Amino acid sequence: MFALTVYTPIGYLVVSVILLGVAASPLFRAADASWHAQTDRASTIDGLRGFLALAVFFHHATIYHRYLTNGVWEIPPSVFYTQLGQSAVILFFMITGYLFWGKAIAKEGKIDWRSLYIGRIFRIGPMYYLVTVAMLALVLRQTGLHLREPVSAVVHEFTHLSLLGYYGPGSLNGYPNSWVILAGVTWTLHYEWLFYLLVLPISAVFFARRNVHLPYATTGFAIAILMLFRHPTLNSSAYAAFFSGMLCSSLRTTGFCIGPQRHVNLVASGITILLLGVLARMPSAYSAIPILLLAAIFFLCSSGCSVFGLLNWRASKRLGEISYGIYLLQGLVLYAFLRPHSLRTFALGSASAYWALVLLAALTLITSALIAHVVIEKPGIRAGRRIALSLNPSSPAKAPTTGSGASV
Repeated sequence: MFALTVYTPIGYLVVSVILLGVAASPLFRAADASWHAQTDRASTIDGLRGFLALAVFFHHATIYHRYLTNGVWEIPPSVFYTQLGQSAVILFFMITGYLFWGKAIAKEGKIDWRSLYIGRIFRIGPMYYLVTVAMLALVLRQTGLHLREPVSAVVHEFTHLSLLGYYGPGSLNGYPNSWVILAGVTWTLHYEWLFYLLVLPISAVFFARRNVHLPYATTGFAIAILMLFRHPTLNSSAYAAFFSGMLCSSLRTTGFCIGPQRHVNLVASGITILLLGVLARMPSAYSAIPILLLAAIFFLCSSGCSVFGLLNWRASKRLGEISYGIYLLQGLVLYAFLRPHSLRTFALGSASAYWALVLLAALTLITSALIAHVVIEKPGIRAGRRIALSLNPSSPAKAPTTGSGASV
């Protein structure tokens, strides 16, 4: 008989099916997005983002079990759940590289940088500040309304927090490991900002030209992979992911992608599942071979591979539309469901009890992300567009860009 444990994939599969069913209901109609039709992005990317955001949630949900048991925050003792989170982050970085390099190519490097950065600030900022304020409130609840560190140290910590995730939270007013409250998710924003502030400007200004962008993206990708073979690190993994996405964008721009025929999509879907099966046996996504596999998977998905229709489901796209909220809010929701003593005792009683609470947390998470999307994210995006347009009235209004979702 099959034994349910915290780390068996069955928990992920069952909860995912329930979440997709809920997301497909009329309750989530507010997450339908019509603006994507105004862009030339592959619709499968929107569905992919939904699955990636959930993957990171399940990764952290299994990490939380060990954290509650021994107080150590570390990758779960499961290759499946380790890959679920790490691969999702790498694919999110690929989406960022793909989308923004595609914009740079379309404009041959002549990007309205002021509008781009205003858009990024108003896309990333509102939700980031919401979860940061919530984290600070929980820290203050634990430390009390008095200083436990020198004023200069507290000011330094708060200054870092104000910079939209470029610096991750550390100790706050003497409260150690405050980042655990948010499940540590904001670390990816550091790499997103490095891409926006360093990789994208240099790449766009000098290399986003016809007949140049593809050789450049190919060279950047090759160098990053060679670096990973020699010395695999999180930094080199992130840059390899960005250049993977950029290469896929250049390939699509030059017409090198899979065709729309149904039989081609079926073959591509089968190859994707096969590659995922190989990837699921590898202990980490932060090395050369896994990233090469993920780059191949992303190439297929960004070319229109729907993975047997999964990425084109309405539920998948709805979850993709609210993926930034799912990503940022997950730590707070897990904290609320797993940290109170009574709930913690219940959760640690058995694997089925733990997954029951994870299910409730997941339902709360996607509902909260939907509300935040309507109340916070969309107004923030519109405000950014208005400000950018007021500073550059000659620029035509554009559809909002949601970015990667791991991040942004």
